[in-house]
Amino acid sequence: MQNNRVILCLSVLLVVFSACSNPSEQTPKEEEQPQTIEGFVAADENFVLTPKKRQEMKVLGRHYKAKPEELKTLIIGTAREVNDIILDKKCIINGPIMAVYQQLPKEGVIQDIFVGIPINKTISQSNYETMRIPKGKFHKAKTNASIGESSNLWEQVSKRVKADGFKLEPPYIEYPSDTRNAEMTTVVTQANLLLPYIK
Repeated sequence: MQNNRVILCLSVLLVVFSACSNPSEQTPKEEEQPQTIEGFVAADENFVLTPKKRQEMKVLGRHYKAKPEELKTLIIGTAREVNDIILDKKCIINGPIMAVYQQLPKEGVIQDIFVGIPINKTISQSNYETMRIPKGKFHKAKTNASIGESSNLWEQVSKRVKADGFKLEPPYIEYPSDTRNAEMTTVVTQANLLLPYIK
């Protein structure tokens, strides 16, 4: 009887494991997993750089004059109001909240930072507007820095992009992604950086 229970438990574990590890059953959203395009892949101690294709983004948000290291506070302050507008206007969210820069972020330097959430249509309301970011190719740098703490990495990534023969032109985009630590006990928020892919 005890052997039957052990066999039954092992069978259940195998079924669960095979279901979890079967990639054909996992279908990530297109906006979260954009297509890889031809081009270089670079790895550094602080980031991994890959080329990606992105569809057009309509980002509902607002402009701030602030330092890049204040981004986390700007995101918290913007998210609630923008989410309320999205619910009121019955919009569909197409991606994570993000910051859009027209200049490469530099620590301690006040600049224009547009913070918003990608949605499915163009709307405007009070202090908020929709910024359109055309579809295109981007360099995506997945970093080991938290959101708003990536100023030095923007410099490192941009130098690498230039060294590989690419031009630097805005918009420069930063958005968070959540992962788990090695022990699977803590959620770690990391910053992703996007730079247009221009030869």
